[in-house]
Amino acid sequence: MPLLGNGAGIYGGTDNAVLNNLFADTLTGSAGVAIGTRFNPVPLAGVTRVENTTLLRTGGYEPNWQAQLGAIWIYADSADITAPIEVTYVDIIDSTHQAILVSWQKRVENLLFKNVHIDGVQANGTASDFSMEFQAQGNAYFEDVTVTNGASGVNVWPEFSLIKVSGNSGF
Repeated sequence: MPLLGNGAGIYGGTDNAVLNNLFADTLTGSAGVAIGTRFNPVPLAGVTRVENTTLLRTGGYEPNWQAQLGAIWIYADSADITAPIEVTYVDIIDSTHQAILVSWQKRVENLLFKNVHIDGVQANGTASDFSMEFQAQGNAYFEDVTVTNGASGVNVWPEFSLIKVSGNSGF
């Protein structure tokens, strides 16, 4: 029972990888996969990859912050995130809150979401308004990303650019 624990958490380092996993049923204060500058780590460098992974009913509510955390949570807390992050061949199924959340008040750029399937997004047992939220400055590229059976809305701060390459649907 991952309470206050992500399926996988990456906080700094070089050439990180989360490969070939199934993470399920995260609860309070957690994401399926968290990547960030939380806890003031060494900077992210090289390419951070999340690949061939399934996130089943992941994401959670952080009661201390009164915030919803996505199945994939990229969190620029203490520093910008400018090293590439590639999320490829990932299935996000029945996410507890947003399927993808990029947050905080720092810059997050060079994100790639490719061959990602989002199937169902829930919030407190009801359909969520957003399949993805981008509450930061920066950019993300989308290629062959599909959203089905749930929220098609995307919440994007004006300082963040969504770049749809090709093959996207449902958002």
